[in-house]
Amino acid sequence: MKKRKTTHHRIPTHHKTKKAPHIPAVPQQISWQAGEFSYHLKHIWWYIAVILVCFGLGVFLMLVIGEWLAGVAVCLFPVAFILLGSRQPKRVDYKLTQEGVEIGREKIPYNDLKSFWLVDSQKQGLLYFEPVGFFNPLVIIQLGGAPAEKVEAFLLQFLPGKETAREAFSDWLLRVLKL
Repeated sequence: MKKRKTTHHRIPTHHKTKKAPHIPAVPQQISWQAGEFSYHLKHIWWYIAVILVCFGLGVFLMLVIGEWLAGVAVCLFPVAFILLGSRQPKRVDYKLTQEGVEIGREKIPYNDLKSFWLVDSQKQGLLYFEPVGFFNPLVIIQLGGAPAEKVEAFLLQFLPGKETAREAFSDWLLRVLKL
């Protein structure tokens, strides 16, 4: 059997190899504190408008349409609006880990979430999670001081992001009504 002669090619040392671009390391977890919802300071005229609109609609329902039960219910709405509208948000600890999302003591594994998106809505960042399952509500988190770019880079490891998604109608309505 003949021995094959192998040739070795030498790479010239004067050629530089191309380095991969620097990609910042993604942390093991991201945590921050923020309010459980965004609070809107309300002027006394907001409370007066709520009372007048609800009582006006309630009287209309009772006297013009004859719907007494609906009229009484609408007249009681200002109590709920005023109680909810004056409530201050609690500070909540939020954490994104390798296993899932932690909101206070509640833990949501990534398997229970379908996707996420970020919304910059009037001076505040919101992080939305779409849960698996048709009847499960959206999970909405206040970003507070958490950097949106780092949050997005971290979550893209585990969930697909939605680029075309926007603020939920219910959140928009609550923000417009300052609830």
